[in-house]
Amino acid sequence: MATFNTIGLAEPSTITKNLASITLTRNSSVTHQEILTVGDPETTNALARVTDASPQSTMFGMVTRVAGSTVAANYIPVRLVAASGSSFAEPAIDYVHDSTLTASTVQGPAVLLRASAAAPAAVSGDDRFVAQWGLRTGQAVVTIADSAGALAGTSSNAPSSNAVGLVVRPVVSGMQTYAASTTGQSSATTIASSQAGSKAYVYAYTITSTISGSAPQCGFYDGATLKWPVKLSSGFSGANLAVSPPAYLFSGSTGSPLTFNVADSNAGMTVGIAYWVST
Repeated sequence: MATFNTIGLAEPSTITKNLASITLTRNSSVTHQEILTVGDPETTNALARVTDASPQSTMFGMVTRVAGSTVAANYIPVRLVAASGSSFAEPAIDYVHDSTLTASTVQGPAVLLRASAAAPAAVSGDDRFVAQWGLRTGQAVVTIADSAGALAGTSSNAPSSNAVGLVVRPVVSGMQTYAASTTGQSSATTIASSQAGSKAYVYAYTITSTISGSAPQCGFYDGATLKWPVKLSSGFSGANLAVSPPAYLFSGSTGSPLTFNVADSNAGMTVGIAYWVST
């Protein structure tokens, strides 16, 4: 650390003056370094300070400007402070992903929306600034649009034929089949067991019979409720019907099993069923 000292001067011999200095060691030699103070030539007590702490509002400072600046010749020194007489203002704190946020937090950036109970008017043209729209309760309003600017609308009623909508495609999962050559011989045969919150959707079936005599009657049941009746001719007969998913012929009820029932306890009913189970 430097040692503070003074350098004596005499001018004339009857007046003694001192220059403030510090002693520094340079190349193993101790030398004096004069301490310089920058002041205002128009004011006797306006001396610039060098400090390692935030300056007080009453401290004098140096006026600076950007080199090469073409602004006006009159410069106004400005300092940002947190409050009158306090230290320099600190920069805002940026929040990072998954950091803690509490209701009392007031620092950091925020996304501001233009609050409106109704859709705001459009701006006057292209290349204009647009304020993002938010409801008065704080929810941001987002509308899906295509590259041509067509907006997808929402409605609680069936839309008209020219309404703009979002293009979607259904995804049918859990495709299943059932096949047996003696289905419904003496009692109801379970095709899809009951599942809480789900039901079976049948999109294809085939039924054939070699029963002679009276025409066999059969059908698909949802518990005790007949969902899809089928009546075959006597002798060699059959019924086949199918649609392409996600369309379906009929469905059961949520949480109920889907069964195939034959009115007579005769053997020989060959049945194939294609279905999926969904909510």
